[in-house]
Amino acid sequence: MAKITIVGDSFTVTSALALKDIKKIQKYRPELLSLYDKDQNELYQMRHEADTSSFKPFGVVFPSEDSEGFATVTLPIPLGTQDKKRYVSDNYAYALINLNLLEDMLKEDLVELDEQINKVEASITIA
Repeated sequence: MAKITIVGDSFTVTSALALKDIKKIQKYRPELLSLYDKDQNELYQMRHEADTSSFKPFGVVFPSEDSEGFATVTLPIPLGTQDKKRYVSDNYAYALINLNLLEDMLKEDLVELDEQINKVEASITIA
């Protein structure tokens, strides 16, 4: 489950997924990084971009990782905000709910993707 940490006038979203895993999915199966409704309309998307930070109701862009390798994004809290926890909860709860749903699905997909990559690598020979 992703978590949010507030420090000073900013907050950091830390994914339950390693940045290397998000990059792997983005490379081999990018369609898995989205949540879809029953009509296949995209509801939420996750991705990595080195120079972009974003956490919105309809998606997250992780530019970096923490010391343990988990994907992170840090964003500011408006100056003068008195109740920072309430501000983050009011403005980002929907995004965090969707992120958690997507991460739960991706953990299972990662196992399958790793198996597929291993099969491909096993089928390659050097003559």
